[in-house]
Amino acid sequence: ILYYIGNSIHFEELSDAQWDHILSHLPPQPKVGRKRVNDRQTINGILYVLVTGCQWRDMPKQYGSYVTAWRRLKRWSEEGIWDMIFDFLKDDFYQKGQLSLGIVAIDSSFVEAKKGESVEYNGFKKRKGIKIHAVVTSEGLPLSIVIGSGAEYDPYRFEEVLGAIKVRTGYRPITIPDEIVADSIYDDAQVREYLRRRRIKLLFQKIKEIKRREKEEDLKDLAKNRI
Repeated sequence: ILYYIGNSIHFEELSDAQWDHILSHLPPQPKVGRKRVNDRQTINGILYVLVTGCQWRDMPKQYGSYVTAWRRLKRWSEEGIWDMIFDFLKDDFYQKGQLSLGIVAIDSSFVEAKKGESVEYNGFKKRKGIKIHAVVTSEGLPLSIVIGSGAEYDPYRFEEVLGAIKVRTGYRPITIPDEIVADSIYDDAQVREYLRRRRIKLLFQKIKEIKRREKEEDLKDLAKNRI
């Protein structure tokens, strides 16, 4: 968690309860050979970099070697460890009533490529990079994430990212939300046909406008608490 106190940024590490919650889903330590560096320390370091957006070499030394953290992030991504933890948390939140699929939202975010990376050119943004396509719940929790070319038209990945929704309930998994909020860029014939077949209601709203309203509401709540 990242929060601000005045002009200072404060990063909150995994709590004991959060750590205990995911511990059983981590790979076991190797029985032979060299054991992994402290998992909790390394994961907190990974989260620090991802949340703050700092460069790896600027990761605080209290989390160990930034090279170790980067390698752990990469290796566990390739082995599907993070996906397994993500799926477990998603299902667990649903079981506890902390996640709902009544209304979800879809949007994409352009990430500019670093110098030397081989990615496609986005003519609209006039930069090279990738796009992160995501569907999130009304609580702001991610349901599915798909990485695509930065040059792609957003609706091109619509079916893929929406089709990746899967929440296990103990019975039949839920894969279809009731309604989806999207930016007007998704007003596409193929998108509408896909949603019609799956009987999903589409609400076109500007995602930026929704975020602006949420920010205004947060500021109002903050003002009330100070009174």
